[in-house]
Amino acid sequence: MVQKNRSKEKNSKRPPALLTVGDVASLLNLHPNTVRRWAGQGILKALRVGPRRDRRFYRADISRLLRVSLKGSVGDEAESSLRR
Repeated sequence: MVQKNRSKEKNSKRPPALLTVGDVASLLNLHPNTVRRWAGQGILKALRVGPRRDRRFYRADISRLLRVSLKGSVGDEAESSLRR
C-alpha cells in the first residue's frame, strides 16, 4: 500500500506562512540588506530560525505592512502576490 504524505499535500496547496529575507525583499521591492536592517531596527518583526539564525517573517505581518503603508495599485499588486 502506498501512503501519502498528507502534510506535504497540505503545504503544496498553501504558500508557507514564513517568508525569507529574499521573499520579503522581492515583495517590497527592496534590497535584502534593507530588509535585514529594518528587522534589526524593529520596523519588520523577524523570527530567527535554525543554527545560522536566519531571519523569517510572518506572511501576515508583511501583508499588514502593505495594507497600512501602501495605497493604490502598487500595494494591491504586492498584496495579491502574497496570496499566491
